[in-house]
Amino acid sequence: MVHALEKIHELLKAEGILINIQPSGKHRPLQIHSNDKVKQAGLIGHRLDYALHKKALAALDQVVEDGLFVFERIDSFPFLYHAETFDIMQKWLSENWLNSILDEETIRRAVELENTTEKPSEVVVHQDMHISRLRPI
Repeated sequence: MVHALEKIHELLKAEGILINIQPSGKHRPLQIHSNDKVKQAGLIGHRLDYALHKKALAALDQVVEDGLFVFERIDSFPFLYHAETFDIMQKWLSENWLNSILDEETIRRAVELENTTEKPSEVVVHQDMHISRLRPI
């Protein structure tokens, strides 16, 4: 990952900017939303404990420490995944987030909340995203 950032440094013009956007590497809340109410079903874990996400963030720190870039700004923002039902969300997760862990208690709670929540409702997964702006030195 550091090697890729070194290559990007070579390709960027002196006045160029590198924007990095990636998941923050934190567990993702699974929520049921209805009528401006948010109910927490649980957290979606990760089989690798977000190891690649953490390595990518560490690589950014490394190229800054090595003097290739300087952070101009670091921030985070929520990215929300929406589905009409828990079944749809669960299917999407199984097809797209292969390393995600949806434990039995979270599944049970999501089904219970979905069945007892006023309609219309939706299932939302909240993912924190990391964004940083780096300038080459």
